[in-house]
Amino acid sequence: MDIYYYNDLNKYDKYNPAFYLDRDIAREIAKYISKKPYEETIDTLKDIMTIEKEEISSIVDGLTLIGAITNRGNKLKINFPIFFKKDLKRIRKVINKEKRRIVDKISKILAVEKKYTKQELYHILCNDILDKYAIKYLSNKKKVTDKKIHPGGRDYIIIGYQKSRYTTKFSKKLLCSNNKYNCGKVIFNSFGDANGNRKDFFRYFRMLQMGKAVSKEIDECYSYFDRDEKRFKKELEKCILNKTGSKIAEKMLESINYKKNNKIIVPIIKKQEHIMLGGKIMEAIESDISLVFEKVKRLDISPNINEIPFEDTANEIWHILFGLINKELIKRGLVAKPNKFFSEGKYLKCIYLDE
Repeated sequence: MDIYYYNDLNKYDKYNPAFYLDRDIAREIAKYISKKPYEETIDTLKDIMTIEKEEISSIVDGLTLIGAITNRGNKLKINFPIFFKKDLKRIRKVINKEKRRIVDKISKILAVEKKYTKQELYHILCNDILDKYAIKYLSNKKKVTDKKIHPGGRDYIIIGYQKSRYTTKFSKKLLCSNNKYNCGKVIFNSFGDANGNRKDFFRYFRMLQMGKAVSKEIDECYSYFDRDEKRFKKELEKCILNKTGSKIAEKMLESINYKKNNKIIVPIIKKQEHIMLGGKIMEAIESDISLVFEKVKRLDISPNINEIPFEDTANEIWHILFGLINKELIKRGLVAKPNKFFSEGKYLKCIYLDE
């Protein structure tokens, strides 16, 4: 299984789903349980996986603790959407019939909206509107889950994909992955696919939780500030808001392509810039989104078979849909094309200012 998360997981402890699902055995357990609800037990999993019963029990207990699975009379059920190859093919068939009409409607609105460059539109439309604004909009309409509180007070949704060439290539190349790092009045942001580990601050600290460092440049700068994240954020904020930031922080921002010759080289966008345009676009395409959801709700796919609340499933269906919409927007030349970086995937960066 490939596992993704919607929202911030917080501390890496027993209430963090990644604490369990970062392990291969946990993902294997999730895969087998999701094939049919309340069929597998710890004993049947032991026979299938040829792994010690105690090790399986430990993972099952952890996943049960956080509500990721239900253990009813020793029979197990998955509680989050997992998509197999056959599921994805059925979902894409539905979406492909609707996405061009949606992009046509967006294109008409953009035809009279001349305020932004294509690079700015990549962030404002593809990320701010179709990701952040749309999720809030659809959540307010009770169509998708935006907040899901789990034990330990954590707010997240887990999404799983069968690890096959087809599903992995598709899910990792969707343009729907937003990485943000909040430094007070400054937010460092990157948006693109999930086909690698980006050299950005969000990814750096996520991998650091797992004992890995994905950027030598960020790691050296973080170490210079005694690995004090509060101090580190303050220095980054200073580098953007004025010219008194430390030389090592400035150098690091140049090395990861936020600045060059002491000048910011990515779009600078006001935090709430997208709201007016977002309202126009979502009102225009809401009925088309609802039609997609209604069709997917009737499909014979794993999340429906496992009786996952459809609003949870719809969160990922929307990510698939807007990822494909973004691909079409780029294909038509309506927004900028993201850059491709070896081992990092495709993405573009920007900076949001809270003002």
